[in-house]
Amino acid sequence: MKPRGRRLSRGHVERRGKGWWNRYVAEYVGPDGEITKHPARMWLGYHRSAAAANRALDRYLALRSAETRQAGGAITARQYFAKFDRTRIMMMRRQSARAYRSIMRCHLEPVFGDMPLSAVNGRAIQDLVIALHTRGLARATIEGVRNKLLHILGAARADGFAAHQLRRADVKL
Repeated sequence: MKPRGRRLSRGHVERRGKGWWNRYVAEYVGPDGEITKHPARMWLGYHRSAAAANRALDRYLALRSAETRQAGGAITARQYFAKFDRTRIMMMRRQSARAYRSIMRCHLEPVFGDMPLSAVNGRAIQDLVIALHTRGLARATIEGVRNKLLHILGAARADGFAAHQLRRADVKL
């Protein structure tokens, strides 16, 4: 079982290159129950000033804390995709956000929409990959769909939902 992270403090924003990052201290609980603290950072995006980056961080934290954690069986994939859109995609670059929304709308929601989040496992993803192959999509498109879905499932685990933890090697193209 992978250690589960939990945000401890708000941290502070700092500029690195052209973008802004949030640096904070996270607490990790290992499978043996041991608690360790580790510095972490999160991409906030491109903003004109530290004040604008702080406002974006405040909006993000408000959205995350307002949502209650649910068990994986109690939430459908479509509900988590909407939550992911509200909390995670808003922090991405514009082109990445467009790609995630397009893939969720065109490929993921029609297949996984009504399934419980905990039912989206390696076999279900492999079936999606096979279905995309039979539709004649390019290998790069299928790889992008798989990678984004695995990233979404990782975010679901980090948010405290019961989602399967998979690697790219677990799902063949």
